[in-house]
Amino acid sequence: MSAMISSTGRVMEKVGLSVAVADAHPLLIPRADYVTRIAGGRGAVREVCDLLLLAQGKLDEAKGQSI
Repeated sequence: MSAMISSTGRVMEKVGLSVAVADAHPLLIPRADYVTRIAGGRGAVREVCDLLLLAQGKLDEAKGQSI
């Protein structure tokens, strides 16, 4: 296992919610609390943001807004 995979895995174990993108390294996926349906670079962060907003009941008010 590469040092980068090993250190990433250790970080994933310490955060409150660990997320892996659909095409993450196979050794990281089992460590994730949530695995996106969308691959990295294809909207995976948006998927996670939408889920967090939905869980907080804020998705409808956030739609159409940007930074």
